[in-house]
Amino acid sequence: MVSGALQIAGLLIGGIGMIGTFAVTGMPQWRVSAFIENNIIVFETIWEGLWMHCVRQANIRMQCKVYDSVLALSTDLQASRGLMCAGSVLSFLAFMVAVIGMKCTQCVQSSWQAKGYIILTAGLLFILSGAIELIPVCWVANTIISDFYNPMVNVAQKRELGEALYLGWVAAFCLIAAGAIFCCFCRCCEKTRSYGYSAPTYYPTHSQHLHKTTESSYSKSQRSMACCVLQITGLIFGGFGMIGTLAATVMPQWRVSAHIEGNIVVFETMWEGLWMDCVSQLGIRLQCKFYDSLLALPPPLEAFRALMCLAVVLSIISFLMAIVGVKYTHRSKEDPQGISIFILAAGVAFLLTGILVLIPVSWTGGSIIRDFYDPKVPVPLKRELGAALYVGWVSTALLITAGAMYCSFWCWADTPSKSRYPSLSRHRLHKPDLAGGLSPSVHAYV
Repeated sequence: MVSGALQIAGLLIGGIGMIGTFAVTGMPQWRVSAFIENNIIVFETIWEGLWMHCVRQANIRMQCKVYDSVLALSTDLQASRGLMCAGSVLSFLAFMVAVIGMKCTQCVQSSWQAKGYIILTAGLLFILSGAIELIPVCWVANTIISDFYNPMVNVAQKRELGEALYLGWVAAFCLIAAGAIFCCFCRCCEKTRSYGYSAPTYYPTHSQHLHKTTESSYSKSQRSMACCVLQITGLIFGGFGMIGTLAATVMPQWRVSAHIEGNIVVFETMWEGLWMDCVSQLGIRLQCKFYDSLLALPPPLEAFRALMCLAVVLSIISFLMAIVGVKYTHRSKEDPQGISIFILAAGVAFLLTGILVLIPVSWTGGSIIRDFYDPKVPVPLKRELGAALYVGWVSTALLITAGAMYCSFWCWADTPSKSRYPSLSRHRLHKPDLAGGLSPSVHAYV
């Protein structure tokens, strides 16, 4: 009863921390204008967040504008974006893992030891997400305080601590507290299992052998279920990675025009992809044109085309091999944990596909960033990282994760499972004498 209440309390605290992390990531009130000295225009408040800055006039009208350029942002703002997104994903993952491992849920038919490991994983993820969230919140707060007391900073540019920072500290505290609760709960359960039972000092009887055999069969079914879940999860990751690879290949948003300095024509956006370049006007009208000549393209672009096409074909082949391997494993009659060669081939193919996608995406991203900060490149020719690059990086992560899962599953399933219990055949049974002693040994063969 106490353990169940402790788990529910940890889940509620972790859920509050997760929601707070989402809110902090999207809120614009990270930096708030300070009304000090000559800055007495109190009817207008300026908010600066991770994604936009807003102007609020007399608590009635508010105008917000998303930052035009990503690469033109300060280093701390870019790092804060990445850390808060990572903290949001980890907190959501920790919450889902905690739900699966709770005592009152039946998501998985696992033993208490397996659920204890799941709860421990959720606790570590909660603590990690809280620590990741603390870094950008404390970093931004320290910058604000340093600039506020710096006499070299203009009064109009000084800022106050916004509501998002306070909410971030509360959310991080909730996440770390939830992680500590889950970790302590797992430790207490481990001690209870260690000291709750003692090993028997007498010889096992025939009924005890049957009970152990049944327990061994139950452990085998649990392992088979875990293999099934691992295969399906890897198949889902690989499927999303395959779709993302196909989308990144055909999307024209590899290079996007940067609206910085004198390039303020924000109603027209230029996209440059592997196959075409497009011009988007106010997000309403879109004109695209395929490249006229294949041989006139720069050599890196031709190589990127070939690598992405090869990755698309290889991702489809690996996905089909994974489906065949899963069906073969489930239809195996001789051994429930039998594994086909298709599983290993699919894992290696997924890993190779992820590497093939990573090469052109990272190469393009590196060249864009290098040209953006190069003063010799004219401003109209500078570009931003497009949506296709982010899709490519996410697809790479999914493909490599799926490949690693299938390869690890191959190594796990290929290891012969040894029974922890002696066989019932040719076992020696000792029958106790009615007088309290042991009768001579009788050899019984079951």
